[in-house]
Amino acid sequence: MVNFITTYTVARIAIKAIWANKMRSALTSLGIIIGVGAVIAMTAIGAGASKDISDRVAKMGSNTINLQAGAASGGGFSFSSQAKYLTTDDVAAIKREIRTIDEVYATITQSKNVTSANTGTMARVMGTTNEIFNVQPWYIAEGRKFTEAEINGAATVCILGSETSKELFADMNPVEQPIRLDGQMYKVVGLMKEVGEGSWGFDPDNGIIVPLSTMQTKLGAAANRPKYVQTITIKAKSYDLISDTEDEVKKLMRQRHKLLPRQEDDFYIRNLAQMLNTMKGMATTMSLLLGAIASISLLVGGIGIMNIMLVSVTERTREIGIRMAIGASLWDIRLQFLMEAMILSILGGIIGITLGLSIAFGLEHFANMVIEITLSSVLLSFFVSAAIGISFGFYPAYKASKLNPIDALRYE
Repeated sequence: MVNFITTYTVARIAIKAIWANKMRSALTSLGIIIGVGAVIAMTAIGAGASKDISDRVAKMGSNTINLQAGAASGGGFSFSSQAKYLTTDDVAAIKREIRTIDEVYATITQSKNVTSANTGTMARVMGTTNEIFNVQPWYIAEGRKFTEAEINGAATVCILGSETSKELFADMNPVEQPIRLDGQMYKVVGLMKEVGEGSWGFDPDNGIIVPLSTMQTKLGAAANRPKYVQTITIKAKSYDLISDTEDEVKKLMRQRHKLLPRQEDDFYIRNLAQMLNTMKGMATTMSLLLGAIASISLLVGGIGIMNIMLVSVTERTREIGIRMAIGASLWDIRLQFLMEAMILSILGGIIGITLGLSIAFGLEHFANMVIEITLSSVLLSFFVSAAIGISFGFYPAYKASKLNPIDALRYE
């Protein structure tokens, strides 16, 4: 009970001392506030980036691989004059020869001008087949998908994304309405439900889908390249079969493109699961780097607290002498200054956490950034701020407790 009363009394004295120098106390805590706020905001951004990448790949399917023409180089791929282009015959061969796949489809994506009766815009247009709807989480809200006759006959029909429909037709149902795409008349046969996030390179909400044959022949994508396709997406039957599927696709493409054993591939395979791990690793590294940079502010804040507490010890030397003279122990003196440093640091930590959360939610709301706040990061920031107060307040507290009472009473 005595210890509790002593600690409570010391805490009251510490709070009064802090309150008596409000401006100096606020400035002393500023480094902790900025440091904790920056750490919270940076970790939220880093965790959000990692979550965003995971969600995007999950929507595309973690058991899918993409095949594109071009020789692999470094982190991406490059095109060369010797590289063959991919064709619908490659799609048919993959579907026919490889037993570990669940679905395969080809795409070509280009930017085109599109207009309705009242307005116009620039949109990303994708040429593909109905198989894409079996792989991607894209669903028809109004109308229908393409018929086999439309796919085989290069029909001038299209399916609109939700945002493209709003831009061209406002709130009106666009199905059966005409639009002009790249100068040609097309009939809208379907409207997609809002997706929210799309695959890299194509946002379905802001896009338009046409039959692959239409993109090849009537929108000029396959000029001088019969049966040309830009990307072939392959969905394996399970995640465990990704590696086997990739090996089989590589072997088949080398055979079809008549590549000699020492010739490098003229195509590039992107394994989305591997890409996910790589990008998550990059996001984590960036988050740790930003957090480390922000932590420097915590170190500076701790040094600031120590400096101010040393000044406070010097200013209050006579007070320390009086307290010692009336019976205060070395531990009481030490605890008083340690308590002041810890309170300054904890208050700075609480304000910093509030600041960091405000920044994170502000970025999410106004900049449309994906943020992910974890309880562990908040608790860690709080306990780190408390630890800084104890660590950097120890030396001033120790110095105060070692003052000679007689010398302290004589101090002017």
